[in-house]
Amino acid sequence: MKPSTVSSHAQRREQFLALAAQAYEAFETWYDQHPDAAFAEIEALRQALMGRGLEILINQRRTAQTSPSRAERMRYAEFRTQGCRLEAAWWRAAARR
Repeated sequence: MKPSTVSSHAQRREQFLALAAQAYEAFETWYDQHPDAAFAEIEALRQALMGRGLEILINQRRTAQTSPSRAERMRYAEFRTQGCRLEAAWWRAAARR
């Protein structure tokens, strides 16, 4: 599944857990081959493995990929304009009192 594809919570969870299992096995294998690895090397591997998990978590959500439609933006602009007109009318009425 491409990272830009929107998926459900259950699908993302399944992918993330499968990736976590693979990451754990990769880490075990790597660490067996590098028993004297420095913390910085281990941390770099952890960041690379976790980065793939975060791609699933963030990039496959609908909220991360949608933006307001043109109609929604125009409705907001119209609302702001009407709000300014109403506020100006209120001030004019208040000045007459």
